[in-house]
Amino acid sequence: MTARSEFTAEERNLLVRLPRWLVGAASTVHDDGATRNQQKLDNGLLAVANGRTMDNPLVAELAATAVKVYDDDPKASGVDPTTPEGRELVIGYAQTAMTILRTKAEDADALAYRRWLLDITDFVITDVRHERIGFGGVHVHPDEKQFRDRLSQVTRAALSS
Repeated sequence: MTARSEFTAEERNLLVRLPRWLVGAASTVHDDGATRNQQKLDNGLLAVANGRTMDNPLVAELAATAVKVYDDDPKASGVDPTTPEGRELVIGYAQTAMTILRTKAEDADALAYRRWLLDITDFVITDVRHERIGFGGVHVHPDEKQFRDRLSQVTRAALSS
């Protein structure tokens, strides 16, 4: 595991805040109405918190801190994940985070962090929508799938470059 001192304060802040920004971005790619949009944010909090139980100590530590700042308004940090521009910024920050981890962390840490980001996104966008496809069906809107695919691509590319 990478020691806390190996990341600058700015890098650590990015690694901690990115999951919340990601929740905001993934939850607004497709508008499902006020109730379901709130459910997406709530699901996001659970997904961020689930990182605390991952086998990877770095991700568990980052997740514990991310939960503490989850309620901070992303806009206060200069990221508005509810806009198309903000979502692009979040994707860019995800790429930056993976580059930081690739250069300063063990491969296992970087891979675990990437997995956590994808798990968060999956948990936010995979919503049961009974009335659309039948009881118990899961539907991911094409815009949500495209966002998730872009996140997967940029984080994978950042690890391999």
